[in-house]
Amino acid sequence: MKTFSKAQNLMFELMKIASFNSFDGEQVVADLKENASHFKGAIFTRLYHCPLIVLRDINIEYNADTLYLLVEKKEDIDFWADFIEKWNVDEFGWAGGEETDGAIDRSVSQYGEKTRYMNWDLGISPPREQDYVIRIWWD
Repeated sequence: MKTFSKAQNLMFELMKIASFNSFDGEQVVADLKENASHFKGAIFTRLYHCPLIVLRDINIEYNADTLYLLVEKKEDIDFWADFIEKWNVDEFGWAGGEETDGAIDRSVSQYGEKTRYMNWDLGISPPREQDYVIRIWWD
């Protein structure tokens, strides 16, 4: 079993208390821990769409909506994509890898029967050129 840093364990606790709508923090954390070999780090926050809501609401709840996973292999993107239905994800995307400049993402959003593909600016690059950052968002 992988040992997580104190910071990563704190992030897992934030995920658990941040459960809302279709985001089940307990389930997501359990799946992350069970499949720890498929990511290097995980944070749950809000970087887009009013990032200071986290600060505004900190005395009420941890108001975050996006999971970012740092992964080393492109196969790990496919691995986590298999959780889209189980986790009731609204958007799933990734950026990075050697074939991109780290700023363009390939995303899939599911709304009913429609699937929308889009690009978005991640705003960060993975720490190493060959790494990927996966973005998983719940509405």
